[in-house]
Amino acid sequence: MNQKQNHLQLDNKKSRQWWENPMMWQIIIASVLAVIVGILIGPGSNNQNSIKYLIIPADLVINALKVLAYPLVFLILIHTFVSTKIEAKQIRKIVTQLLINTAVASLIGLLVFKLLHVQSIEGIRISSGFGQAEPVSVEKIEFVTFMKSLIPTSILKPITEGDKGIKSMIVVAISFGVALRAIKEEQKSQNKTDYLFVEQIIETLKKAIIYILKWVVNLLPLAIFGLLAKAIVSSGFGLFKSLGWFIIATVIAFFLQFCYYLIRLKLHSWVKPGDFVVKGREAFTTAFFTASGIATIPITNQALKSMSLRDDSVNFGSSLFVHFNKDGTALTLVMSALLFIPTSQTGNLSDFGRILIIVLASILASTIAVGVPNGGMAGLILVFALAGLDVNSFFALVLPIDWFIDMFRTVINVMGNMTTAALLEGKRKPSTT
Repeated sequence: MNQKQNHLQLDNKKSRQWWENPMMWQIIIASVLAVIVGILIGPGSNNQNSIKYLIIPADLVINALKVLAYPLVFLILIHTFVSTKIEAKQIRKIVTQLLINTAVASLIGLLVFKLLHVQSIEGIRISSGFGQAEPVSVEKIEFVTFMKSLIPTSILKPITEGDKGIKSMIVVAISFGVALRAIKEEQKSQNKTDYLFVEQIIETLKKAIIYILKWVVNLLPLAIFGLLAKAIVSSGFGLFKSLGWFIIATVIAFFLQFCYYLIRLKLHSWVKPGDFVVKGREAFTTAFFTASGIATIPITNQALKSMSLRDDSVNFGSSLFVHFNKDGTALTLVMSALLFIPTSQTGNLSDFGRILIIVLASILASTIAVGVPNGGMAGLILVFALAGLDVNSFFALVLPIDWFIDMFRTVINVMGNMTTAALLEGKRKPSTT
């Protein structure tokens, strides 16, 4: 790609700011209409028949997302292992950096949520039922029992069990991915190309599911409208008090993650934190106003080059990591899940098993992001399914405000990519001769 084409791509990406996102405006309008409908019907009203037909299509949309999310997660995990172009000697160092950053992001989200005493939404299970809100019964998860359930009793069981089979499905997908990767490397050493057939099938199936997912995602505003109206009529506006603190806590957690990046640069990279912030400011600003890590790739590339990083580090930081390193996403997933666990269970860490599962699941789910609007729904559904939480409540209460959080989240994702690229450089600056 020549310089002129590069600038054209950059201009096209820049022209699409967050306020030009039609899906965001559809969600905002759907949320406003839901609040109006909820007020007109009356919070706590027994006359919920007025919205029952709105809940039915909402349930259908959520169910469709779940049906697509599980095979998508399965295929993405396999495809990641098979197609990622990283040399074996680099894998250990790269994976270590990614896991450390994402794990810290998840833990920061957990600690901020706890230290600010953000009150969880003592949940309502928002469904197509009638009458008053149904309290969510969130049972404790024993971590030992969870680990024992990872291995399925049959190869088809993970696929047919839905939420219950998601744990073993992940294990099966990773196992197949590692095995296929080993076969691919073996065949390449023998100048064979049989593996390409399987790789193409996986890629085609993944694209087909993503294509269908685009159709379903376009119906998300309809689902939000019905679920949010149901929530207001069922429980009034009291449950929204926690959302204000949730937003504040999330922004604070993002800031702490930013500070963590600067500390890591100070300790483990020759790139100075001050230079990192100054030379990367355009990438951070673009990430904020576009809310898209992919749209920021050209500017991220330029920023990393201006820091005099090696070409390999620049390529990893501006291209590869944007698909796998999602620290801001992991942080948000942890805090979103905690929001729906009763405070009585998280207050004294009595449900440590579930919290640990949420952190681990968020690290995994943060890598599952596809190039479609709200494609991160697959990762979200994965985390909630593993934690035994009701994803409908998230769609009703958090998704309407997620467009605002997403701007900050994207900055952290991009900053995490750039930090990891700088960390690969080490403490010694490469010679320019």
